[in-house]
Amino acid sequence: MPRPAPYRGPVPRLPVLLAALLAVAAGLGVRALWDGPVAKYAGDALYTVLIFALVVLVWPRIRPAVAAAVAAGLSWAIEFAQLGGIPPVLRPLLGSTFNPPDLFWYAVGAGAAWTAHTWGSSGKGEENAHQGGIQMMHGKTIAFLVAPEGVEEVELTEPWKSVKQAGGTPKLISTSSGQIRAFNHLDKGGTYAVDATVEDVSAADFAGLVLPGGVANPDFLRMDDKAVRFVRDFFDAGKPVAAICHAPWTLVEADVVRGRMVTSWPSLRTDLRNAGAEWVDREVVVCTAGPNMLVTSRKPDDLKAFDQAMIDAFSA
Repeated sequence: MPRPAPYRGPVPRLPVLLAALLAVAAGLGVRALWDGPVAKYAGDALYTVLIFALVVLVWPRIRPAVAAAVAAGLSWAIEFAQLGGIPPVLRPLLGSTFNPPDLFWYAVGAGAAWTAHTWGSSGKGEENAHQGGIQMMHGKTIAFLVAPEGVEEVELTEPWKSVKQAGGTPKLISTSSGQIRAFNHLDKGGTYAVDATVEDVSAADFAGLVLPGGVANPDFLRMDDKAVRFVRDFFDAGKPVAAICHAPWTLVEADVVRGRMVTSWPSLRTDLRNAGAEWVDREVVVCTAGPNMLVTSRKPDDLKAFDQAMIDAFSA
């Protein structure tokens, strides 16, 4: 049996809701078409699939293995509760007779849901979704805020491509109009046309914000009051923000990291801790303990994980 693709993050709530409705419809269809053991045990498996979907709907960032354990555990708990008697009013929903084989089919349902959810939130699932014409970020515009000079080029271009591939519309925002100059470490990189300045737009115009790194880039931005206010407004509005490498410097200036778990280029560690953040050394950190979803990564080598978590956050 092939192994499920590795889990990459949450799937959006709409597909989970559709899966729950599909499980209900399938259960009703099985009962209408078949009798006996086929209907009963298929119903057991679908019952656990429904519980799994409801758990993920309530807690989108739960890992599939944990959701499967919760769904199977609840199913088994209800089954064992039948040994002590279920109140008559609940029997149509929860059953009334303990049946040991049901425990096996609950596990089958949990395993099937686990596999489907893991595949659906994996890179392969996302790739197939794009090939099938499903674009997770269709209609969403994402702001990329950079200074006129100093942004690390790959930290701008790679997330930009990921947003476009997911169906979103990236917009380059800066503190002045014209073009920005990117850098590859200390060497000059390409130039890119600015779509709008921070004076022309607001957080209300976008579904999320990306802050690329580069040493000089965030150092310039944090000295610009309008740029800092633009960043802070995304947090106040509860909109997702993704920042990589040195970009969290701007978050420190905006005073939005207090009580948040983050990562960054290691030299920012003390600044972030002094600003009230919990700094950890990981390739990507997704923090939901605040008004919005905050995605952070350390360096260009982390871009694959950063892009995946960023798209998950913008698609939720």
